[in-house]
Amino acid sequence: EADDNNLEKEDFSSMPTGLIEPTEESKNWLKNNSTVVTNVNELQQLKNSKKQNNNMLKNAAPSILPSKVDLPTDEKTEKYFPKISYQYVGACVSYANTYYCMTYMTNKELNRESTIENTMSPIWTYNLTNYGVDGGSLTSNCLKVLKEIGSVTIEDVPVETSYNVSPNYTTDYHAQPELNLYEKAKQYQIDDIINVKFADESEDTPITSAKDDNLNVIKKVLNDGNILSFSTTIYDFCTTSLKTNAEVPENSKFANEQAVYTCDGNMYGGHEMTLVGYNDDIWIDVN
Repeated sequence: EADDNNLEKEDFSSMPTGLIEPTEESKNWLKNNSTVVTNVNELQQLKNSKKQNNNMLKNAAPSILPSKVDLPTDEKTEKYFPKISYQYVGACVSYANTYYCMTYMTNKELNRESTIENTMSPIWTYNLTNYGVDGGSLTSNCLKVLKEIGSVTIEDVPVETSYNVSPNYTTDYHAQPELNLYEKAKQYQIDDIINVKFADESEDTPITSAKDDNLNVIKKVLNDGNILSFSTTIYDFCTTSLKTNAEVPENSKFANEQAVYTCDGNMYGGHEMTLVGYNDDIWIDVN
């Protein structure tokens, strides 16, 4: 059981982030270029509509939601994921949307295992959306590139695996016409963007428990075998260690691992991440 003495503010300040706060222009682009769903019924209606061929909505699972989903360890879906990678530069938006979501959803659609030849390059989209400096990017700009231009793979635009990045690592690939990258990118373009809104954004704490009905639409998307990107403020993360509890057997599997239980509300460290599962059987007491 976790108590107040175990709750703490984790220091994530050394980690690279990169999410730029959305502008009115970026909000309008996303509004005009995505389909919003707010609950399971709307998700089902969308599946049954003219968009029924959308990859995200194919093969929807039954409406009864399981208590947990873990797509990276599921034998049906684990092969579609790229290897977990550290971003090193301020490209979190591109890592979440291009590297993880685009790679996974594309390979799932084509039912192929993730390899270097089909893992989408986050540095490709980051170079096209960071305004020439390593200062982060807007989510809408990344999605716009994926929709209107497309993506190339890390075979074409490699990712660094250490802090020793070259000075032009985040700026030069799109300026090399001899690589024919724009033509290659056409084979990997997204069709539809599904924008999942799960709660009233005007509420300070819209989610009251792990089984809050507001979360069902997200759980439904994940249970259907799809993944999502989301925005948060990582420097505000408050964490606690999971403790064993005789009444909660699931906790034993994750004993002593760190779990984020809230953000403290200061809105520091804008960060884009990827959601790949959930577990309602884990218990944390934050009261």
